[in-house]
Amino acid sequence: MPITTRITLGLLVPMLLLVLLFGLIFAFRFNGISKQRMEQVRQEQEEAITDKLKGQVDIAMTMVEKAYDAAGADASLPAVQAEVLEYISNLRFGDDDLSYIWVHYYNPEDVEQTTMLMHPTLPELDGTDISDYQDMERFDSIYFNGEIYPNDDPRLGVIEKTNLFVAMNKTCRDHGGGIVKYYWPKPIPGGATKEGHKKMSYAEEFKPWNWVIGTGAYVDYIDQIVAAELARARVQQHGILITTLVAMFVALIIGLPISFWIGGMLTGVYRQLEEQLKRNEMISRELAERNADLESALAEVKTLSGLLPICSYCKQIRDDEGYWNQMEAYIGERSDAQFSHGICPKCAKEHYPEFKLYADDVSVEGKKG
Repeated sequence: MPITTRITLGLLVPMLLLVLLFGLIFAFRFNGISKQRMEQVRQEQEEAITDKLKGQVDIAMTMVEKAYDAAGADASLPAVQAEVLEYISNLRFGDDDLSYIWVHYYNPEDVEQTTMLMHPTLPELDGTDISDYQDMERFDSIYFNGEIYPNDDPRLGVIEKTNLFVAMNKTCRDHGGGIVKYYWPKPIPGGATKEGHKKMSYAEEFKPWNWVIGTGAYVDYIDQIVAAELARARVQQHGILITTLVAMFVALIIGLPISFWIGGMLTGVYRQLEEQLKRNEMISRELAERNADLESALAEVKTLSGLLPICSYCKQIRDDEGYWNQMEAYIGERSDAQFSHGICPKCAKEHYPEFKLYADDVSVEGKKG
């Protein structure tokens, strides 16, 4: 691959990846914020419903307490209770009058034993044992996420089965009252729906009579609100994705010529550096060869330099320690020179006149007599 192409890709690809990375991080973060927002919306709606339901139960509880306080010793307790139940059965709340009050009995010693005393929309339950009222087993179909599904549809597997009246009894025993979530038929003219709808109920106990007084509200609309929030979040996520793709396209359009331009400049610099490195390598090889030659020559040659103190008469040389040495010994120890002794013609005539001197030879030959 040409160096220009490699440099261009080396500049352009990281830039595109950086844009994509920022887009993914922002989308992931936005997704987390959206989920938190949807949970917050659901929580806010449920808290508002809880406050409303508690206020409705307080109204019925006030009526029961007044009837209890007003009943004298001679009053017939069943008659008083029947009158109170009749009055409570007519209470309706909300713009659609779908909220009502029911009352059931429970045994404080065994919360699993419970009986319906009064249910205004399902009077057939009055006086019956409701100890095993499993919501998901009571309906052939369930209204879930805006659609009606058969009870055995796998998509309903996320719904937790609730024995709702026993759950209310346990809540009253442990906390005096509280919220229970379950599925229940929705009132319609002439009766109730055959499918179960999601409901939140608030139940509170009246200890003197072992009554549980409760009311509920259908919360399908909360799912609709959350679904609308989810739809808006998805639209915004799609917007983020499109923005990221547009940013990558713009980065490609702008970055490609810039990358080619920078790549061309860097290619020129790279080639100059490459040529300079080749020249430096050649110079290094030449210097190495010369150094090798010099080292070889230095290995064969030793030199003497500096001022040598030498005797004018005997020609001995004084070393650094002050000792006088024969010139041959001094030079031989400090260089690779070797000495071969002989006599020059002048010294031969002076010291050995009895020897015959051959002019062509520096050595002396002869014998005495």
